[in-house]
Amino acid sequence: MDEILSQAEIDRLVLARQKGKEPAGPESEPGVEKLAREGARRIERFDFRAPRQLTRDQIRLLRKVYEDFARKWRNVISVRLRFDVSLNLTGLQLISQYEYMRSLPNPTIVSTLQLSAASLPEKVVATCFCQMSVELALVAYIRLCGGRPQEGREAREPTELERRVLQRQFFTPMVEALREAWRGIVPLDVRPAGLETNPFFLSTGSDQELLVVATFEGLFGDYRDGFSLALPYAALVALAPDATRELNRNQGGNPAERVRLRAHLGRTPIRVEAFLGRTHLTVGEMMALSPGDLLLLPVAVGDPAEVVVGGQPLFRAKPGSAGGKLALLITEITRKD
Repeated sequence: MDEILSQAEIDRLVLARQKGKEPAGPESEPGVEKLAREGARRIERFDFRAPRQLTRDQIRLLRKVYEDFARKWRNVISVRLRFDVSLNLTGLQLISQYEYMRSLPNPTIVSTLQLSAASLPEKVVATCFCQMSVELALVAYIRLCGGRPQEGREAREPTELERRVLQRQFFTPMVEALREAWRGIVPLDVRPAGLETNPFFLSTGSDQELLVVATFEGLFGDYRDGFSLALPYAALVALAPDATRELNRNQGGNPAERVRLRAHLGRTPIRVEAFLGRTHLTVGEMMALSPGDLLLLPVAVGDPAEVVVGGQPLFRAKPGSAGGKLALLITEITRKD
C-alpha cells in the first residue's frame, strides 16, 4: 500500500464492508474505494468456534502420498543401514507453527527442505521440515559407518562430520523419496536447505501459520522411535486445490491401482433388500393389528418385486424358490448407471 490510511478512512472501509457496499461520501477517494473492492475479494471468513480442519479428501490424498514416501525411503535406507527398517504413518494433524516448534525437544534433528512446483499457474515455493530425535539420527550414523549402536547413550548434538554424513547418506534419499511420492500428484522440486539442532532457530514465517504435520513410527533394527514431516497448509492447498480430482486422476491413471481397487470393492459387503409391495397404515390401525389379520398390498399377483441395493432401487425381480429357499430372478435393470 502506497499510503497510510487515517482512522476515519479505516472506519469507512469497515462500515462499508459490513453494509456490503462501497464507501461513499465527499471524503471518499478513488484509492480508498479500490482498496475496499480488492479487500472484499481477499477477505476470507474464519469461524473461531470451528477452527480449520483437514478435509476428508485432503487426508486421503496425504495418506496415499506419505505411505508411498515411507515405502520408498524404507527400501533405500534398509540397504544403506544394512538391517530391517519399518516405517509407518501414524497420524495427520493441522497445528500452528508455534505449537509445532514448541513441541520439539532441544536438541533435536530438523532437516529443512525447500519445495517448489514451477508447473502450476502460480509458482509454489514452501519450506518443509523433517524432524527426528538425536538418538535416532545417531543410530543411523553409527550404522552408516559400520558400527553397532549401544543402548543408554546420552543425547548430544551431532558433530559437523556427523551432520554432513547424515545429510548426504540419510536425508538425501528421504528427499528423493518425497519427490517421487508427490510425482503422481504434481511434479515437485525438493531440495535440502540445511540441518538444524535447535528448533527455535527454524521460524520461517508467522507463528500462526498452519502446518500439516504427518507423524511416523520407525523401527530401525531393534531401535524404535518416531519422526515427523511438517508441510505448510497453504502449500498443500496450492499443490492440490481439488484433492478429490487429484486423487482420482492419480488412481485412474494407474492400471495396477485400478485392479487393486476393483478387488477391494469386490470384497465389500452391501445390503440388498427386496420389496413385494408397500402400504400405509395409521397409528391406530397398526396398534389394532392381531394375528390372522391381512394387509392388502397395492400390487397384483405375479407383479415383480423391487430390489433395493444400498438404499437405491436398482432391479426388478420375480419371486420364486431355489434350493429350498426363497429366491429372486432378476428380470430388469431399472438404473443403467
